[in-house]
Amino acid sequence: MRWVFVIVGVVTATTPTWADTTVVRTGLTAGPGVLITVFAVWALIARDPTRDHWAIAVTGLLMVMAPWLGGFAGDAASWAAWIGGAIAMLGAGSAYVADDAHELSRREELADILR
Repeated sequence: MRWVFVIVGVVTATTPTWADTTVVRTGLTAGPGVLITVFAVWALIARDPTRDHWAIAVTGLLMVMAPWLGGFAGDAASWAAWIGGAIAMLGAGSAYVADDAHELSRREELADILR
């Protein structure tokens, strides 16, 4: 699943190459795309990617809001931001919840062992 975030980040970061956008719109689509890619690569090499999944989810939320904040809700770049942001936000959010639940159960097992 983490490779999906890398792909989403790269595709969103390269949106200005195929969509007709302005400098502001480029920054609002490429910037979060690069951040998602960086966080996804960190999640790939991390032992515990829980915090990286949280960062991807928050960046995905910002990317979903970017077309309205930047005033380009009718452009092709907006669809890339909405779709990429939604995939990142929902996928990483569910991965964060799963990782956090796994960590909580591991802590409970350790506490039982120590008692």
